[in-house]
Amino acid sequence: MAKNKQRIMKKGFVLVLLTVVFIGCNQTQKKPVVEEQDGEEIIESKRAELEFKIDEKIEVLYYVFLLTDYPLVSRYSTTYKEAAIEYFQPYKEHEVIPIIEGLFEQGFGADFPVNWIFQYGELPELEKKGEVDFPFELISSDSLELFRKALSSFYIDAKCDSFFVSQKGFLDKMILSAEDSIERKDIIEVIEDYYGIYKEAKYTMVLSPLLHQGGFALERTDVAEQYAFVGPNKVKDSVPQFDQVFLEQDMIIHEFGHNYVNPVVDQFLDQTIELEKVLYPIVKERVREEGYAYWDSYLYELVDRSITIRIAEAIYGKAAGEELLAYEKSVGFEHCEFLIEVLKKYEDNRTEFKTFSDFFPSLIESLETEINRTK
Repeated sequence: MAKNKQRIMKKGFVLVLLTVVFIGCNQTQKKPVVEEQDGEEIIESKRAELEFKIDEKIEVLYYVFLLTDYPLVSRYSTTYKEAAIEYFQPYKEHEVIPIIEGLFEQGFGADFPVNWIFQYGELPELEKKGEVDFPFELISSDSLELFRKALSSFYIDAKCDSFFVSQKGFLDKMILSAEDSIERKDIIEVIEDYYGIYKEAKYTMVLSPLLHQGGFALERTDVAEQYAFVGPNKVKDSVPQFDQVFLEQDMIIHEFGHNYVNPVVDQFLDQTIELEKVLYPIVKERVREEGYAYWDSYLYELVDRSITIRIAEAIYGKAAGEELLAYEKSVGFEHCEFLIEVLKKYEDNRTEFKTFSDFFPSLIESLETEINRTK
């Protein structure tokens, strides 16, 4: 399975950003067939639930990040962020700071922290609790264990629980506002139907005022749980906002989409070697600016973004799809325009292509033909 590696330059050192999740389980699970009626399958309807929450472990990670030069912290000034900076400023010299700064240089950035900490239970114990499929071996286990202990000490010494509790009312209102804004309560079912893959998992959106504008995806491999971690996309009166269009038409579809796209890309990655030689050099410099410094990470994004456009257009209308496509083209993903046309073949032939995995070889072939035609 390909492990994604990405790098961003920040004040003289290379910060390795690992920005996707690697999932390998339950890829072709189908909805149960209840019965046949007049020769047609009647499928049991089971609504996939989407929960919104705040997670204390994520907040504590970002309390520490606020005391460093870590680049992927929300750029918005909010009452919560400013209160956190003021509260934790006396702990800028805590032992955890040089440890985390050393980890940044080793690649502890982007979705590495959230994947890493979701292996553990609650603070301050941080006892090993679950399994996450992620290349943690890229950083020495000794360094990560040192950070785990220091983070536990920081939680106790800085009385993180007291600050978190003092902000709980504000955070709860933020969560309720975002949850109430979602109009398509069936959006997870729509995503699953598109891929033809039914994980029967619990889906959770973890929101944080301190995350950058964007998100990460994660899937627990020991239990049927999927997560998307998302930061605010704007601020109003010093309050972080999670716009309904931003959440529903982009973040939910896109972030959870990685848990379907990435395993399929990994499955066929060896078949894209020639495509990599032709396509990636054309876009490499531009997409590096977005953080996609390797072929596999670019391909994950190209496919996921193209599908996000198709799903958004299907349920929100042509204008929504066109707006997303214009954005993707502006940041180096011009080939989304071609792929969304290829995806229509998949959508129109679901009897032949029951899952996205069934269709992916055709997608590769179509992309190779187009690239060779236009080069």
